[in-house]
This record gives sequence, C-alpha cells and structure tokens, in this order.
Amino acid sequence: MAVPAARFNVGMSAGGGEAGYVFSITGADAKKLDATAHEIIRQIRVLPMVASVINNNAFPRPELSVIPNELSMADKGVTTADLVNTLRVATQGDYDNALPKLSLDTRQVPIVTRLSHEDKQSLTTLSNLYVPSSKAMPVQIKDVVS
Repeated sequence: MAVPAARFNVGMSAGGGEAGYVFSITGADAKKLDATAHEIIRQIRVLPMVASVINNNAFPRPELSVIPNELSMADKGVTTADLVNTLRVATQGDYDNALPKLSLDTRQVPIVTRLSHEDKQSLTTLSNLYVPSSKAMPVQIKDVVS
C-alpha cells in the first residue's frame, strides 16, 4: 500500500518471538493516518498466520515545529541541543536520571518541573523561554527561531 508522506516503522515487540510485531505509522494528516491504520489492520487480519491484531492508535497530539535561525543562533552562541533541551524540559520535564531528587528516609523522590498544560499550548510563553548562550546572558527562544 502506498501512502504519500507517511513513515512506516516495523519492529519486534518487547520480548520478540511469539509476541509478534509492532507497526508504527506517522504523518502530518491525522485523518489519513487513521484511515491508513484501519486499512492496514483490515489487510493483516485476512492473513491466515495472524492471530490477533490490536490498534493502539494514540490520540493525535499537537506538535510544535521549531525552525532554528542558524545565523542568529551562531551569532548569539546558542546550540541546537540547548534549544531542543530547553523546550523538552519545559514541556515534558527532564530525563529521570537528570532530575534533582528529594531524599527521604527510605527513598529518593524525583522533582519534576515543567510548564502547566496551558503554558505548553501558548506560543508566546514558549517563545519567551530562555536558552543558554555561550557568549552572554541567556537568549529568548523567539530571538533564535524563524
């Protein structure tokens, strides 16, 4: 089946073997993705060697597309990694191993800091976040993206 602008990934599920395969399809058009997923499932279910087909179709999530202004970033001493890390930490929180921990008597509890749901949806809030710079004070994201 040909699906323009869609990416297909096929891999063994955790454990492999009898567990089967996991198919992931991604693309920009949620309606086409849903229709494509249903068509793929329909075609797979008719195969005699297939026992069960499950659709874990996640609800479409809004995505943020950031276009770095390379000249401005270079001029201000901002790296792509710092830009990406700033947005990731602000919207999702940091990786578990990088989180500060609150030490209790018997365990350590990770401390997660991230923006509220409303602020994650606000382009103004996100563009006003500061990114580290090697040349001077931190720089606002809006000053290094197009």
